[in-house]
Formats: sequence, C-alpha cells, structure tokens
Amino acid sequence: MRKTRFPARLVAAAVGLAALIPAVAHADWNQANDEANRQRMMAEMRANAAAADRANEQSQRRQQQDFENRSRSSGSSSSSGSGSSGGSGGYTPYGYHSTGPASVVETYTFKVYRTETEAQTFARISQEAAAGQVQSQFNLARIYYAGYGATARDDAQARRWFAAAANQGHIPAAALYGAMLYNGQGGPADRASGLAHLKHAAETGEHYAEALYGFYTLSAAAKIDPDKPQPEGVAMLERAADAGEVVAQNALGRVVYRLGVGAAHDRVKVIKYLKLAAAQNDPSSMYDLGQFYAGGSGVEKDVPRGVDLIKRSAELGYGDAEAFYGFYGLVQGRLGITRNEAAAVDLIRKADQHGSADGSYFLSLLTIDGRGVTRDPPAALALLKRAADRGSADGQARYGMALIQGDGYPKDIAHGAELIRLSAEGQSPFGQEYLARLYYDGLGVPKDRRLAAQWMSKAAQQGDQAAIEALKTDPELAALMRP
Repeated sequence: MRKTRFPARLVAAAVGLAALIPAVAHADWNQANDEANRQRMMAEMRANAAAADRANEQSQRRQQQDFENRSRSSGSSSSSGSGSSGGSGGYTPYGYHSTGPASVVETYTFKVYRTETEAQTFARISQEAAAGQVQSQFNLARIYYAGYGATARDDAQARRWFAAAANQGHIPAAALYGAMLYNGQGGPADRASGLAHLKHAAETGEHYAEALYGFYTLSAAAKIDPDKPQPEGVAMLERAADAGEVVAQNALGRVVYRLGVGAAHDRVKVIKYLKLAAAQNDPSSMYDLGQFYAGGSGVEKDVPRGVDLIKRSAELGYGDAEAFYGFYGLVQGRLGITRNEAAAVDLIRKADQHGSADGSYFLSLLTIDGRGVTRDPPAALALLKRAADRGSADGQARYGMALIQGDGYPKDIAHGAELIRLSAEGQSPFGQEYLARLYYDGLGVPKDRRLAAQWMSKAAQQGDQAAIEALKTDPELAALMRP
C-alpha cells in the first residue's frame, strides 16, 4: 500500500470527494452502538426540550392574544380560568386536565379582561401570586418563562414562581420546576431534586413529567450501561407519547428505538413515533423521517415526501436539515432539488449558526474551494475545527489530517491521529481509510498491518473508492484479510 500522504492544501478536491457521501447519509444510522453518538443525541434532546416547551408557550400566547383582540372588537371577553376571584365578571376556577399534548403550557391560559392593559394584567397576576394564589403563581411563572408584553423572559423568576406553585401541590408547575432544576435553568442545577419533582408529577399521570422523567432516567442509565433494558422508563415514555407528548415521541423515535437505549432496536416503532412527532411539527423528527422516506429505509421509498419533510424541517430552523438540504440539494442537485449555490451558502451558514456539525463541515468544504463564497483556507480550517469539536466524524477526519500535516496549524500528530480514530469509530469512511494508513505506516499510532487491513475493509464496505482500490492492489492487505 502506498505511504500515508496528505495533500499540501487540505485536499483541494474536498467538495468533489464529499460527493461520494451517500445522499441519505444518516438513514440507517449505522452508528447505533456508538456511545458518543448516543450521548450527543441525548444532549441535543435535553437542550431542545425546554426550547420546544417555551416555543409552545409563545405560540399559545399569540393565539390567545389574537382571540382577545377579536373578543374586544365584539365587546366580549376571553373565558379560561385563572383560579382567582374578584374583579368585574369573575372567572372560572382553575381545573387541570391532562389531555395531551400537555407540554406544561399547551392547555393553560390565564384570564385577560378586555378592560385591562397588558401591564394591568401582569400587575394583577403578580399581586395574586404574592398573596399565595397557586394558579396565579403558575401563570406568573409562565409569563417570566416565555415573556409577555413588556415583561421580558426571566428564568430565575420563572423558576421561583414555578417552585412556589409546586410547593402548593400544583402538578404542572412541579413538572416544569423539576425540568428547570434538572437542567440548571434560572439557577444552579440540582438533578436529584429535579428528578424527585418530575417523578412526583409523573406518578399523578402528568404526561409532560412522564416524558421528561422517562427520558432523563434513561439518559443517566445509558451512561452506565447503554445496552441494559430500562422497561419502566420506556413504558413511561410510551404512555406520554401515546397521550400526545412530542418530547416523548421524539425520544422514542430518535433515541430509544433507533439507538437501542433502554430497549431493543425497533424500526417499526422508530417510524411510528417519528411520524407522530413530525405531525406536531417537531423539526428533528421531520428531518429523520424525511431521510427514511428519501432512502426507502424502513418505509416505502418516497423521495418527494422525504424532501418535503427535510425542507420543512430546514424552514423551522433545524440545523442538520438546513445543512443537508443546502449541501446535498442546493449544491449538488440531488433528490430532484434544483441547484442554487447562493441559496445553499445562506442556508448552510444558518446551519452553522444553529450549531450543526454538518453545517460547519459543509461550509468548510465550500470555503476550501471558494464555491459560492470567497476561497479562504484559514477560515476553512477554523470551520473544520468547529465541525470536529461539534462531533462531525468527517470533520474530525479532515481536521486530524490537517494537524498531522501541520497545514495551517502547528503540527500535532498525536492529536490528529486521535481525531482520526474518533472519526473512524464514528463511521466516517474517510476516517476509516485514514486510520488504516496510519496503522499501516505507524504514524501517530503503533504500526499494525492487521488493524490497517481491518479499517481499510470497513471503509471499502462503505464505498470509499480509495479503500476499495487499496484492497485490490496491495497483496499484503489482501492476505491479512483472509481467515
């Protein structure tokens, strides 16, 4: 096999090589047993849960405001309860009904009289909360949690008032207070206390609490033994998912049954729960489901439907969907998408800004070659490092290559070899081929021709043409692959 050689300018044909990546690169999720991948996915889930909840609250608040505006114009007022008394007209006492999707905020509104300004509503609810009225404490927490009128979001105040309501037995408040404690929102993290509040709420049948408690306990257990069955946590998630909780649907479809966390892999259930979550406009579920349809994996192949789901996910700001649609669609013209490099660069930049490792990686490839952007090798290397830091397996491979060569950065063979190893274990065919060459030559790793042959074979099985050629033409590698 030829000696390990890396191009002098970080692979000038990088974009051309990237075209060898399968158009639906993630559809089968062949990294299912990779612990780092599991943890990355679960960290994303934890980060997204509160954001999704807050978005639901803001959407519900806008809908309520629209209704109030129409009511004012007709001389009537809104009619949902706040649990307080007094004031002209009075209003219905609070009554909690877990009908799903709850997401803590979905089924709750607070009374706004047509004679009140937003400031007066806030002042009234604040006064009632300070006087100990539990529903007003919950409502005040929600105002601070999502913002209302001139009142800006304030997680510390939201946490304070969710706690006050929870301490008076308000179950939905206990659910969100537990989540804020667990995630360290609005104050120090206290996972034990957060789980205790979530468990208490879940045991009453509060579906959002069931979703979060089930997911958090599975996440913690997976760090100890990701393959150990967790029937209690999975059952809790399924109850919440079947009741309409999108957080639970997403967790079951993207983590539990897809990655085998707490339960055996089950493609049928993956598709079932992704469909349910996608129907509620969950962007990450839309993206995954779109890839399944585009690739015909687990479902009947339907490329237009898959592309539509991926596009809708991108329009909702999901970074990986923006990266995928921008690069494979608008740059490469795959899946029937019309090429448009200017639109692609804009979308891939958004993906990078939204924290997508793929977005950073694809933007680095465009910047290396100057496609739609000014060619800028130093900026491309910085993007490549960001992609690697965010967990892109291909980014790790190419950034590791740059470190080994010392191209634009101080040479660091040991760190470069470690990144390439991580890339290979993350199923990057580039990384597997590079790692094979490192083992073949003993560069940054102990020389081991048998390991070289094994990694080269894995790269070839994924369609890496250089690996296929190496196995065909190198007698020593071929011999090492024989039983």
